[in-house]
Amino acid sequence: MKERKMDQPSGRSFMQVLCEKYSPENFPYRRGPGMGVHVPATPQGSPMKDRLNLPSVLVLNSCGITCAGDEKEIAAFCAHVSELDLSDNKLEDWHELTFYGATRLLLINEVLEELFLCLNDYEAVSCPSICCPSLKLLHITDNNLQDWTEIRKLGVMFPSLDTLVLANNHLNAIEEPDDSLARLFPNLRSISLHKAGLQSWEDIDKLNSFPKLEEVRLLGIPLLQPYTTEERRKLVIARLPSVSKLNGSVVTDGEREDSERFFIRYYIDVPQEEVPFRSTFSPIPKTGFFFRIASAFKIYYVLQFGRFDKCARGLENMRKGLENRLLRKY
Repeated sequence: MKERKMDQPSGRSFMQVLCEKYSPENFPYRRGPGMGVHVPATPQGSPMKDRLNLPSVLVLNSCGITCAGDEKEIAAFCAHVSELDLSDNKLEDWHELTFYGATRLLLINEVLEELFLCLNDYEAVSCPSICCPSLKLLHITDNNLQDWTEIRKLGVMFPSLDTLVLANNHLNAIEEPDDSLARLFPNLRSISLHKAGLQSWEDIDKLNSFPKLEEVRLLGIPLLQPYTTEERRKLVIARLPSVSKLNGSVVTDGEREDSERFFIRYYIDVPQEEVPFRSTFSPIPKTGFFFRIASAFKIYYVLQFGRFDKCARGLENMRKGLENRLLRKY
């Protein structure tokens, strides 16, 4: 069940909203393991009541929060928090989360595992001098993070990140060497790039550099718009040999093999007049079905990145050499 939005005026601090929402009147103390922690009274002059009962999961979405508030109070009251939802607020300045490397909001404890920062109009990320190694899941959808230079900072800040949800950020490209990607996101298992601005197959191939990646969401990206639903799924599966779930659906062994065969036929059978409309083409993956084919026939092809028309001659040679033996067999 979604938390009801708090109808409060804008321009308030995180601590002010926290005190209001989790005061004894609004959030009665509940006993039992995992229900919350008992917080003693704060220094004189604080807006806190006699005590607060703060759960380990704080949901403060749509509260008009614009700034963090007193740093010492945040550290004292939120050190136990494992999940923090600040979606749909007005934290446009990333420094409110990582103020000059100080322990602010997300860098206040060693147990924070989930962070929700959707709908905050972020355009840039300020990389602090310290990181948050406990964070496993980051939802940062519906912001304005279009450049990869900003996204890569998330890998530095959250080295244990398992799930990264970047939907509706219009990311235009993944501009990073393969070995660097592996170091930035060594534990990334799932990524959502729904409605990103990706326009090149090279960007899709870059996803293979994440060593633990298993799940990808790629709906609504410009690159795939010219293709049919079947073509989109099969061509993406063929290019991502380690991914076991695409757009929420499990990739079976049978579907993967069908997709890899489809990939070969698709690019061999492209009529010359359609070549300019087939987007960009990059090398056949060097793993899985394709690698087994190359080994079996002792054929080695080197296709350079570039437009498909520049690779047409090499593909035609491959078609002539393999069509009768390979395509009939499979």
